[in-house]
Amino acid sequence: MNACGATDPSPRGDAACPQRQEGPMATADTPAPAACAWTLIDEPGPPVSILDYLPCFSEGEGRRVLVSPEEWATILRDCDERTDDADDFLDMLEAGLRLAVGRAGVDAQDVSDPRVAERIAAIREAPDFVRDADLSLEDKYALARATADVPADVLLEAKRRACRILEERALVLAGRHPSLAAEPPEKRREVVATWRALTAQAAVAAAVRTLAGEHREALLADLLEDPDRLARAVAERLGRAEALAGAEIGERPAGEVLERRLREMPRPELVLLAATTLGAPDPVGRWLRAARESDLKDSTP
Repeated sequence: MNACGATDPSPRGDAACPQRQEGPMATADTPAPAACAWTLIDEPGPPVSILDYLPCFSEGEGRRVLVSPEEWATILRDCDERTDDADDFLDMLEAGLRLAVGRAGVDAQDVSDPRVAERIAAIREAPDFVRDADLSLEDKYALARATADVPADVLLEAKRRACRILEERALVLAGRHPSLAAEPPEKRREVVATWRALTAQAAVAAAVRTLAGEHREALLADLLEDPDRLARAVAERLGRAEALAGAEIGERPAGEVLERRLREMPRPELVLLAATTLGAPDPVGRWLRAARESDLKDSTP
């Protein structure tokens, strides 16, 4: 049975959609399946069996369609213009319809399902950037329920970034992302498959990792500006080495001697050692910048 209730779709004609005539569902704000069928049938294009993809749900004795005839026609034309591959067309159609019903705040499911009602209730309590996102009900619900072992403000920012990632995914799956235009078909399918595998929870986790990296980078940047603190941080990290445990140099603890000698190092070399020891990215690049700054200071009258 297709979205309009047909059990054996024919290529064209009345038999494809028993509700072609106006019915009780055809209200001003709720187009009947027949209206969407007419939009397609009046123009050359895919067979009427494409109505299997028309998102609608049961309402009384009929069905309520979740996209307008204009949206349906626009989505079909858009997908048809973007690809000649049948599989790509159907993937884009499904993604485009998810975007359309997501903007309407519903999902292509029977809203009488208590699981759907639960999701809608959870989304109402979510931040506005989740509620207003061009995402499916499932993605919004997953974002609303996502957790991470981080402070609340960090999780909120992670969800905000994850929301943008998922909106970008929606554009990719609908074939509307600018980066896809120049890609050959095989590469485009690989990109689409990668994005399709991305879940909301995975997007949040990725955003948390990015935020953690940015936080570490900010702390390190601040540390690199203070040679004394930098020498202390490196000495503390190296001081964990078993060789320094209880060791002395000239009757002084080896750790103290290490920190003193670190303070005496030229700053560019201390930056290089610190970046390497503390696991900062691009230690050589950091040394190069510090060396240039030091050289500039030395040459300034």
